[in-house]
Amino acid sequence: MIRPDIYPRVLAHRLIFGVVAQNQTTDRLFETPVMMSLALPDRQFVRLLVLTVLRHYLRLEAGVTFFLKRPLPAKRKDVLLALMIGLAELYYLKTPPHAAVDTTVELVKALKQQPFVALTNAVLRTCVRQKDRLPDLLAVAPAIPDWLAHSWIQAYGETETDKIIRAMGVEPPLDITVPENAEMWAEKLGGSVFFPHTVRLPSGGLVRDKAGYQEGAWWVQNAAAAVPVCLFTALKGLCVADLCAAPGGKTAQLAAAGAFVDAFDISKKRLNRLMENMKRLKLESRVKTICADVAVKPDGGAIYDAVLLDAPCSATGTLARHPDLIFHRGPDDVRRLAELQKTLLDKAAGMTRLGGELVYSVCSLQPEEGEEQIHAFLDRFPMFRVIIPTPDFLKPYHTPEHFIRLTPAQGTDGFFAALLQRES
Repeated sequence: MIRPDIYPRVLAHRLIFGVVAQNQTTDRLFETPVMMSLALPDRQFVRLLVLTVLRHYLRLEAGVTFFLKRPLPAKRKDVLLALMIGLAELYYLKTPPHAAVDTTVELVKALKQQPFVALTNAVLRTCVRQKDRLPDLLAVAPAIPDWLAHSWIQAYGETETDKIIRAMGVEPPLDITVPENAEMWAEKLGGSVFFPHTVRLPSGGLVRDKAGYQEGAWWVQNAAAAVPVCLFTALKGLCVADLCAAPGGKTAQLAAAGAFVDAFDISKKRLNRLMENMKRLKLESRVKTICADVAVKPDGGAIYDAVLLDAPCSATGTLARHPDLIFHRGPDDVRRLAELQKTLLDKAAGMTRLGGELVYSVCSLQPEEGEEQIHAFLDRFPMFRVIIPTPDFLKPYHTPEHFIRLTPAQGTDGFFAALLQRES
């Protein structure tokens, strides 16, 4: 019989194993029936434990390996993960030492790995005795894969990369977009205004239970993700194409600003969810969904006043929120996605009317998907020019080329955005 306090750890272990060994994503795993059947405190604990281990996976693996006298058998990945969970509780979650040791031992028993119970007890007790060494020991281990670290150092320098990595090692904030009365909602919800229409809330509780959610007064959206729509110089009364619209945060921004939006997405299921959100926000009359793969869409058709392309990308700017991505992304994925972005940008150019605006954005820190993508686009389409973004709150994030670049070191997800206008 598994103790009640051990079952959430067994489930966390199962979810982590699903990510690192079975190529699953946390988004999908967190929505499984077994996860949703947990009481809210247990569900929140499982989520916290899973994301903590994944955020610090490489360092935890190095730390456990250091304290093992000899490597575990290759097939005992499950025991290694249990030890990493124990070290994460001890060091990152500050679980009392006796509890961290006890629950990890019980976790190994629940995994039916009795031959490794004594080893687990010994390793965790050694970690407790040498806890003063843990900060230095974990700090020298890599936090992210080498290919990613090298790319960021080349793009941002070592100092900024260190800041980005540290920022990605902590639980990200909960941001909401509030079209109106941001100050009032910040006070009502116990948060603070971060950007003009972004309120940053303390974590905890179910989002749907917070004041204003059911009434459609706001929606969850990271501050950086809300920036691209802010680049358009005008939206009221315009016809706008949102080319990769789901899950719909930017669609809602466009509609709330007075635009009439054609929301494109390749997934009918995601578009159905998007429209459910638009109904909650009372914006459905301004939004029409179009299920289509824009990348293979024939040229011609509707020409829009404004086009938003928040393109599929490597999402390396969201690692704090989605740490499982380090197991699903590599240099080849960046190159593949950059090719898709090129195709989508070419389609977006053809959908933008003369004098119309095109905003391109990605939640990636990779220059190949951001700055380099737009430079190449301007070479292919000289009829477009870069427009300097005018919102005052975005001035700290301007690049020399007049693009917008945010990084986690600045307190948001990593994001790139550019405003372009068609002149001929």
